[in-house]
Amino acid sequence: MKELDIEPICIGKFPLPVVFERVFSNDMLTLMHGDSVKITSWENNKRIVRFSVNLENVPMEIKRFFCGSKLRVTSRQILHIEPNLYSVKNKIKMHFLFSEFFHVKPEFYLEKKSDGGVYFSGKISHSAVLPPPLNSITETFMKASSEREITKYKENILHAFIS
Repeated sequence: MKELDIEPICIGKFPLPVVFERVFSNDMLTLMHGDSVKITSWENNKRIVRFSVNLENVPMEIKRFFCGSKLRVTSRQILHIEPNLYSVKNKIKMHFLFSEFFHVKPEFYLEKKSDGGVYFSGKISHSAVLPPPLNSITETFMKASSEREITKYKENILHAFIS
């Protein structure tokens, strides 16, 4: 298993619900995942996000599992609210042959700290139940993909609050 820790970034001094609405908005998720994204409304602090990912730069060892040039993904998001902390856990289901051997578990946090700032952070666990060295190759690729996505997400979050 390879874990990616998302270092906290200060978004600014805003009310926590306002930050949550922008960071997890339909517009933000469309910006991140493209026009393929389909998002249900929050209901009982849960929602479903579906999208497709282009399969560029995928190592040949991994590519054989996918059917086609896109990977379909379903994420079930669960929101937990505390007075100064919102956490969003994602249960990811990837739609391809033998997907049950690949696990990505993102968890994101928005925390209002004593300085009045709201900070975005999180962690993402990656695991591939495959024989060595395929497991390490795959987990390394998965983590690198997550790092690129998180860098883009952080940039988009900060841009949303500067604009």
